[in-house]
Amino acid sequence: MVVLRWVSAVAAGVIAYWVALLLSLGVLAMAVQKVATPADVGHSVTLLSISLLVGSFAGCIAAIMVAPRANWRTMSVVALAVAAAWAVYGQVSAGHDIVAGIIESLAAIAGAAAACALASRLFGASK
Repeated sequence: MVVLRWVSAVAAGVIAYWVALLLSLGVLAMAVQKVATPADVGHSVTLLSISLLVGSFAGCIAAIMVAPRANWRTMSVVALAVAAAWAVYGQVSAGHDIVAGIIESLAAIAGAAAACALASRLFGASK
């Protein structure tokens, strides 16, 4: 049962990441439609950083919540490390310049760190 919970946690994290990322990009594109075209939203450092923050937060918190309750700290560390590695890899593979890559990576890492902090507040108090 524990293995199933770990596999489910990983699946939930990946699905939540992509759903939150794409939904936030879509909402931001609709919100700034008067100012920019939806194609410009994907090239905006600010808007993409917000979407990466939301996506990383959602992915990490989903993975932590589905993981076995006794291992929530382990999943927090794993989720944070994976989110950070994925953020950096995504920026390098997308070929973004160094400043945009650092800003967008830090936003994604901040989202993952916020998810870990929230999990700590939720589960740390239940000791």
